[in-house]
Amino acid sequence: MVFLFLITGNTKAETTVSLNDMNSATAVKEIDPNLVKMGAEKFLNLTPAKYREMTGQRLGIKNAVALKAAQIKVKNELGDMQNSDPDIDKNVYILLAIFGLAWIAMGLFSDWSGSDWIVNLLLTMLCWLPGLIHALTKMKDYYK
Repeated sequence: MVFLFLITGNTKAETTVSLNDMNSATAVKEIDPNLVKMGAEKFLNLTPAKYREMTGQRLGIKNAVALKAAQIKVKNELGDMQNSDPDIDKNVYILLAIFGLAWIAMGLFSDWSGSDWIVNLLLTMLCWLPGLIHALTKMKDYYK
């Protein structure tokens, strides 16, 4: 268990993403510089009506379209951040696959739901080579 904890580190740490850290912050600043101060999750839930409640000003059609475009950019960047930073390093995943323990990495990636890790465990128990092949073919699903 200690080995697994050391490999995975802090697997599902909750982090608040600020808009300043993103490439789309300039698009958000064009609408209203004060919007950059709010977190990404709050910004994604912002509507023109909520903006009017917050500031007392109308957003206008041009800025409403710009708001929607900026929200799409932020959402895409958040998706890229989540996909580009997997819990387990690719090299560690390959080592686990070679040693027949790839089912552990697959289980951690999927939060122990789904059938990939069970299939890999069965293939590894059947014979080491099918489990290795299955782990290496499924690796593309976890690392983009």
